[in-house]
Amino acid sequence: MSRIPFARHFRRSRPGLGVLVGRRLVLFAVIAMMIQAAFVFAEYWFDDERLGDLVIHTETSRLRAGVKISPGGHVTFDLPEQMARYADQEGAYFLRVRTEAGVTLHSNCSTVCEAHLLPLTVHPPDFWIRVLGPGKPISVAGGHAFSTTAGRVMVEIAILGDPTNILARVVVDELIDHLAVPMGLMLVFTFGATFWSIRRALEPVRVAAERADALDPLAPSSRLDTHGMPDEVALLADAVNRAFARVGALMRSQKVFTAAIAHEVRTPLAALRLELERIADPRARRAEEDVEVLSHFVAQMTALARLDAVDRSVFRSFDPAALGQEVVETLAPLVLGSGRGIDFRDLGAERVFGYRALVLDAVRNLVENAIAHTPPGTDITVEVGPGPRIAVRDTGPGFPDTYTPDPVIGHVKRRGGIGIGLSIVRRIAEIHGGRMEVDRPAEGGAVVAMVFPEEGPPETETAGSRG
Repeated sequence: MSRIPFARHFRRSRPGLGVLVGRRLVLFAVIAMMIQAAFVFAEYWFDDERLGDLVIHTETSRLRAGVKISPGGHVTFDLPEQMARYADQEGAYFLRVRTEAGVTLHSNCSTVCEAHLLPLTVHPPDFWIRVLGPGKPISVAGGHAFSTTAGRVMVEIAILGDPTNILARVVVDELIDHLAVPMGLMLVFTFGATFWSIRRALEPVRVAAERADALDPLAPSSRLDTHGMPDEVALLADAVNRAFARVGALMRSQKVFTAAIAHEVRTPLAALRLELERIADPRARRAEEDVEVLSHFVAQMTALARLDAVDRSVFRSFDPAALGQEVVETLAPLVLGSGRGIDFRDLGAERVFGYRALVLDAVRNLVENAIAHTPPGTDITVEVGPGPRIAVRDTGPGFPDTYTPDPVIGHVKRRGGIGIGLSIVRRIAEIHGGRMEVDRPAEGGAVVAMVFPEEGPPETETAGSRG
């Protein structure tokens, strides 16, 4: 059965925690910016003097770009292109630029300047403002003195009615400069810190989830390690560990129960076989065959129940080619006596790390299955390789078209068998960290293979134990 990696399955089923938190951060940041913008706008909009101060500062700062100092130290002024509204003498925007000594560098006003701006004889302050009328559109006059290498230059303006609505643009620029930019920077750093924190906090969870597939429910030490997990997630992991422990205990008790039943049945079967041998009747011979089949089934059930008690500390590296040759030599009399042929083939096998006796039993089981489920004249081949692979191939009828692997009862090769033998083989492969593969070649027959891990020993540590 193929497994979907945890991370990919998680992304397919629902968005990650980082995405959820990011969406909420953006939502609440936008709401906060809107509320703050509303407060700032209200604070400026209903205070004419403050609005006038903002307009004077903004406009004079832009007009300051027109002040030029010649190489000889002479001060001149050229109206910037974007401030063309101050070029019309009959409009609503008036400008006067003068030096500290009272020399006028630029002016587009006559009586307006005399009425609303400071007299030329007055020494100008660094900044001044006067609201000319209440309400909107704004009417204001003021000036701002700038220091240059040739002395102070006073830029003075008067706005009467603001027909082009520069007030709105000034307020928007103020909101961008003092609200959007700082909030944007803060949001970027907040995003970065949040995603980094989430990734670091969930790293132990991701590792534990990826290793959860390797947990052996019958191993007493199998559990999810909560080291490094946030407390909220660790509580869930602890609950999973407790549930897993209960499931493991239930499965172990079922295995013990099955093994006990099989063990208790073996003695009556042996006694029944002895009694049948004393009866000289053809029906007794048929009964002996049935008893033999039942005894074999009980032996397989006992072997399957005992597999989970295997101590992985006895695993060693061994040569699968030598093991395959040993199986062929041992079972050759049995196979040939049944009217079938047996052969060995090395396709470039690599060493296997595991319990040699268990793998030997599995290969013997596959050969015996091939004898039981194929007609006389079938050729049986024990193959090793390529890589850490051991297989048994036969030229018999193979698997039926309706064949489907069942992880509960094993593999059904033909009608009438529940596949206990193949279940034992599959379990032995899983104990070694490998898998069992069943194939139906195009030329006919059947191939049952055990494929072992390619690099090093199988994972025997508790999932998540390496915090």
